[in-house]
Amino acid sequence: MDEKNKDPITKTKEELEVTKTKLVELYLTKIQDSYKGLEPDHKSFVIEGLDALVRSIEGGIFTSGSKAYSQKRDQVFNPKKAREIREKFDLTQKQLAEELNFGNKFSLSTQINKYETGKVKPSYPPRGEITKQYLTWLKEHGYNPFSL
Repeated sequence: MDEKNKDPITKTKEELEVTKTKLVELYLTKIQDSYKGLEPDHKSFVIEGLDALVRSIEGGIFTSGSKAYSQKRDQVFNPKKAREIREKFDLTQKQLAEELNFGNKFSLSTQINKYETGKVKPSYPPRGEITKQYLTWLKEHGYNPFSL
């Protein structure tokens, strides 16, 4: 479709994306220029902050005000793949719960079911012993969705 025939909303969205990209470039230039005049200890602070920002972007973790959400968790964890890994080792959910040797086997089995049916997504980074044990088991058996 040529530029003349584009719907105004589509055209404006495309222009907005170009503008946002230019804004990022301006921020990066400003950071570089400001960085040059900093004291060494302030440079370390900037490097640490940029490192944290890059790791968050690469990890798909973004914050909006005080609410954080994980885009990576939603895009990367595949309930079907997790179930296939367990089944590949001929384990029922209950047997896997027993193998993980978690105190409350019923709780663990129930949580595994929620993960494998997609009702619940594992937290990223993993929190809670059940999630940590389950994701560690998956990793040890060939499925590491969060690159732990």
